Formats: sequence, C-alpha cells, structure tokens
Amino acid sequence: MFYNLIITLYILGVFNVFYLTPISIFTDIYIHLFSLIGIFIFFIFKLFRNSVLRFIFFSISTLIFSSILSSVLIIKQDFFSSIIAIQHIFKGFSLIFIFYLYASKKIELNIIFKNLMYFIWIFTTFLTIASLTKFSFTYLSPISGKQLVITANKYSKDILYFGELFFLAKYYFTNKSINLIYLVAIFISTQLYDIQRGDLIFFSLTFLISLYLFRKKVSSSKIYFLLPIVFLIGFLFVKNSDSSTKISQKFTQLAMVFDEEESGKIDDASIFVRLREIEFALVGFSKHPISGNGLIRSSKQENLLGKIYFYPSDIGIYGILYTFGLIGIFIFIVFVRKLFHFKFSRFNILSSGLFLFLIYSILYSLKDGIVIFNPTQFLFCYLIIYLIDNQNYKSNIHAKS
Repeated sequence: MFYNLIITLYILGVFNVFYLTPISIFTDIYIHLFSLIGIFIFFIFKLFRNSVLRFIFFSISTLIFSSILSSVLIIKQDFFSSIIAIQHIFKGFSLIFIFYLYASKKIELNIIFKNLMYFIWIFTTFLTIASLTKFSFTYLSPISGKQLVITANKYSKDILYFGELFFLAKYYFTNKSINLIYLVAIFISTQLYDIQRGDLIFFSLTFLISLYLFRKKVSSSKIYFLLPIVFLIGFLFVKNSDSSTKISQKFTQLAMVFDEEESGKIDDASIFVRLREIEFALVGFSKHPISGNGLIRSSKQENLLGKIYFYPSDIGIYGILYTFGLIGIFIFIVFVRKLFHFKFSRFNILSSGLFLFLIYSILYSLKDGIVIFNPTQFLFCYLIIYLIDNQNYKSNIHAKS
C-alpha cells in the first residue's frame, strides 16, 4: 500500500502535474532521489543484465554526457551550471528503481493506475472550474525569483492527455460509447481556457493512427457513425461561441507560415517568436551538427547567448538539433523504433492507452521536443508497457504448459 502510494505521487511528478506550484521543487527532489537510488542498484544488483534497463540507462547517459561536454566546450558554460541544466534528463534514472520495485513485487500496477484515473477525474473537474472562473494564483519561481501569475492555461495537462487516450483504447476494447463521452469531456476541459493548435492537430493524427491500429477490434461502421455526430455537436458548439473566431485565427496564422507571400503578414506573437527561434537554432546547429550546443541553465542564458528570447523546447525538432545535434535525432529515432518492437496483439487496455499516449508524445515532440528534453515521461510509459507485455507473455506460456 505504501509503495503504491509513493509511486502514484512519483507518476504525478513525472507527468508534471505539480509544475509551477509551490511543491514542484519537492517533487523534483523526490524524483532525483529515486534517480540516485536507481543508479546505485543498477550496478549493485546487476540490473544491467536486463536489456530494457540497459537501453534506458545508456540513452539517458548519452544525452547527459553529450549535453555537458557540448555546453562546457562549445558554449563555455561552467561545469556546475551544465550539471544543473540536465536535471530533467537525469530524472530518467529513476525508472531503474521503479523496475526494481515492480520486480520485487512491492508495487501493483493495477492499483497505481486506478489511483491515477481517480486523480484524472479530480483534475478534469478542477481544470474545468478554473477555466470557467478564470481562477489564478501567484507563484514565486525558486529559480528566477520572478513572481508569476498562474492561470488554467499554465497547468501541465500531460496526465489528462493520457486519460483521453486511455478511454479511446478502452472504447476499442469494450465497444462502449460511454468511453468516447469520457474522452470528449476530458479533452474539452483542456481547451476551455485557451484553444491549443497543437492539441487539436496531434490528437487528430493520433486518433487516425489508432483507427488503423485497432481496426480489428472495433466496429468500423459504429465508430464512423458516432464520430460525425460528435464532431457535428462540437462544430455547432464552437460555431456559436467566441471560440469560433479564435480557432479560425489560430489556424489562419499557422497556414501563413507555409506561404512565402503571406508569411510577412503574420501577427501571431507565438508563431512570430518561434520563427525567429528556429532561425537562431539552425545557425547554431550548422556550426556543431554532430553534438549540438548542449543544454543551458536558464539563469545563464543571457550571459552565454546574449539578450535573445530562445528556448529550445519552443521549437521541437529544431530545438533538439540545436541542443543535441544529430546525436539527439538519432536517440529520437531509436525511441520511435523501440516503440514499435512490441507485440501489439498482447496489449491490454492499459498498455494500449500508454502506447497511444507515446504515439501522441512522439508527434507532439515535433513541436516541443519533450521526448528528448524530458525523456522520463516517455521512458516511464515505455517501461510500463514492457512490464505488462512481459507479464502477459509469461502468463500465456504458463497457460499453454
């Protein structure tokens, strides 16, 4: 019971639920402690014999050493700051400890994810109320010392994205339409305060991929009948609200990026800034294409780069190229290939939901690069799928014998 609870809290931390809250620093310490334990037991208990743990350990180590060497030798960042800059990547070692707890039978995945589903509904309710009431609070950043106003659009919604895709997978397995209603309810809560282009685009792509992956499990006639109704209701709702104009403007501005004649007319600040960041990133990548320039501690950015607004995570794949060069792209490709090594026929509802979430994460990384800049979340889901898949495989072998 105790271990199930602390791992539930750990997962909430990995999914950035406490981001920009007063307890975020304690969450980071908590996960870093798990990481130190993970490194220790990796060698003491010879967990390197497990191929998945070796994959996790070496991919994390490669990103860390590449970043530190590049930032020290190329950007001339001091060693201590280079260590601080890789803290989110370092968290990946915590997965070794999670594996150890599972192998020692100290945690039960079904109980942990049942607890997470309860939290997803609590968070969905809170986010809906916070968005409708424009709830906000102030947060004093322990890193920059700046006081920030946190509104509903600032919360990390990663755990809710997983919830959406879990219910999509559950629909495919059960064929019960109520799961689509749950999915829509969670998705709407993430868009009430502010419509996100990326969410709409990458969820739609993930959904289309899921239709192909689950084509043998679901009644195609049923889902093709239900979806137009869902989209029609959504369209009528949006058409008769202020959101209609917002969505139209967002996608019109995005379309201008691909039209050379219209690109000069872009007045969307988000797109305009990212275009400038991409230009800066490509110049940096061209100078050091193999290793990239490494991660930079936020408090050192102005001293090292000058007065320029530049955050690699803003520009996804371009940010990966600038920071980790071709090494980062190689690891990104390895992550994608590893994902499709699983036997899809052995998946259950949970592993299918996690799998769809990883597809969504890979697609979204083209925009924000999270799979490389904060790989713990991706690798955690990958590890859980592996554990479930391995357990199901052993169960089938035992049943046949």
